[in-house]
Amino acid sequence: MSQPSFHRRVVASTAIVMAGILLSRILGFVREWVVAHQVGSNAVTDAYYAAFTLPDFLNYLVAGASLSVTFIPVFTKYAAEGREDEGWHVFSTVMTFMGLLLVAFVLAGEVFAPQLARLIAPGFSPEEKTRVIFLTRLMLPAQFCFYEGSILSAIQYAKGRFVVPSLAPVVYNVMIILGGWLLASRIGMTGFAVGVVVGALAGNFLLQVYGAVTVGARFNPNLNLLHPGFRLFVRLSVPIMLALSLAFTDDWIIRWFGSYLQPASITWLSYAKTLMRVPLGVVGQGVGVASFPFL
Repeated sequence: MSQPSFHRRVVASTAIVMAGILLSRILGFVREWVVAHQVGSNAVTDAYYAAFTLPDFLNYLVAGASLSVTFIPVFTKYAAEGREDEGWHVFSTVMTFMGLLLVAFVLAGEVFAPQLARLIAPGFSPEEKTRVIFLTRLMLPAQFCFYEGSILSAIQYAKGRFVVPSLAPVVYNVMIILGGWLLASRIGMTGFAVGVVVGALAGNFLLQVYGAVTVGARFNPNLNLLHPGFRLFVRLSVPIMLALSLAFTDDWIIRWFGSYLQPASITWLSYAKTLMRVPLGVVGQGVGVASFPFL
């Protein structure tokens, strides 16, 4: 590929990814506005945001948000060597093993949610802790969709396709907005939590299944954990898993201390974090994700 052509592809890909991220961030603000409009800022919204702690930790633990860094090099290595069939074999191994691992983690989270809720927000009243437990259990299964969808997105990135993966956070936010707008008057914050699960299933999983099929993805379930490609994937993933798990402590500390403060403190801090992450998400993530497959 010539240098000008390479630059054009990177610029075009970056523009697509940045547009998707920017739109999702705008919808993120709309999502928070709908929460404030429908429910307000109070102990109920605090419980809702605190309920994201365990699902977020699970996502960080398996490096679900960084699969573009860990899986793309493995797949493109085989593709560049003319061994794409091996790449699809590794893809199937990762999908199978990590899918089973996520199911096990989700089930453990469902069982031990009451004990974990005491660590997440020890300052909450018994009623608020009960609400955190319920919402945590409701939203935990979405992590399976996030992780498997991230692998499917990574395949599309590796093939130079960026539109469908860029729509995942857009669909996710739209579903949360609709869930809150349509259901909050009847079931309160549970409506937003339902939107989280539906959004993860629709945008982060089913839409990415479609995108992966369009690039010719081949899935053959297997547990060939000794394959060199899978071992390379694990070696690349473990340092990121550890780093992201440590980074998670930031959110946990905010919610831990916030649970002892006046009602709505966790909600306000969550709004501030959403605003703070906009520049990094739009510029840093957009450029990084779009350019990585071409390196």
